[in-house]
Amino acid sequence: MIANVKFNPTTVRSRTKPIRAQLTVKDTRGYLVRDAIVLIRGVPENRVHSVKEARTNQQGVVVFSLKPTKLLPLRPGGRLTIFTRARKAGEPINGGVSTRRLVSPQLTCRAVSRYELVAVPGAWRGKLVAATAMTVPLPAPLAR
Repeated sequence: MIANVKFNPTTVRSRTKPIRAQLTVKDTRGYLVRDAIVLIRGVPENRVHSVKEARTNQQGVVVFSLKPTKLLPLRPGGRLTIFTRARKAGEPINGGVSTRRLVSPQLTCRAVSRYELVAVPGAWRGKLVAATAMTVPLPAPLAR
């Protein structure tokens, strides 16, 4: 079974920095499994780039580096669903010895400056209000 999954960073805040995923594979008795073939995919697949399957080391651990795509929705409270599968080498993918697990690291977005539009006769000027992750809708005459 996929006993432990760790993500670094634990909260994804950027589409440019890779996400490091460390998976530990154990059997039903709790012993570490070496040379298991592990697959990891984003759900849906277009949120992170695909990576090749990898084998666990002597400690039953495999590390993946996932690169987010521009389609990864960074928003407060969001989640990225990751599908993981570990299987025995030489066995059929669907009919052999394998285990599957869905894991979900948290997503958020970086703090963005929020501007408030202040009416000035004949023009608009921006005034910094606060640093939050919210957006401000434009006044009705400017929204199109």
